[in-house]
Amino acid sequence: MLASSDFMASKRMLGRALLLFAAGLCAWTLQTSSARADTTIGADLDLQVPLEINNVSTGAGFGIRIGQELHLPLIAINPEFAFYYASFSKDAPPKVYRGVAGARLGVGELIRFGVLAHIGFGYVDWEPEPKDYSHSGLTYDAGIFLDITALPLLNIGIHGTYNRMTGKDDQPDTLHWLSLGVHATLVL
Repeated sequence: MLASSDFMASKRMLGRALLLFAAGLCAWTLQTSSARADTTIGADLDLQVPLEINNVSTGAGFGIRIGQELHLPLIAINPEFAFYYASFSKDAPPKVYRGVAGARLGVGELIRFGVLAHIGFGYVDWEPEPKDYSHSGLTYDAGIFLDITALPLLNIGIHGTYNRMTGKDDQPDTLHWLSLGVHATLVL
């Protein structure tokens, strides 16, 4: 009988030791994955798809972004400033230059899905005959993205955004388009 009770006591002690070890491991893991902030520099290459703009067809564009990413476990918030250029094709196509501020919110670590939005100021260079629709004004965008962490310091991915630029009073078409593209972001 005595051997059986010693065996049970040893089993309980082992269980407690394993429980304490697991609790310590959990505490250490949570402590090492605390929040951090990193500078980000990103570049986008885009296909610009106009939405209901007469005499304008698909074009190309690019963007340059700089931000400060706050990285929590499984969540990344990246407030950023960006410059975007969009060009379209056909007869006297518009060229759009935009300076914006906004943020990206992503969920995940190695694969991150997220949303983005920016607001800012832009200039449209658009002179179809016989009118000149060149103007400056408010611009905004909203979209989604998917990132893959290729290296600890490099994220690559795809994105899609809806973009809009305010128009002139005599402008017949609202200047709004979709940007579909690829991007890369350095995390420093």
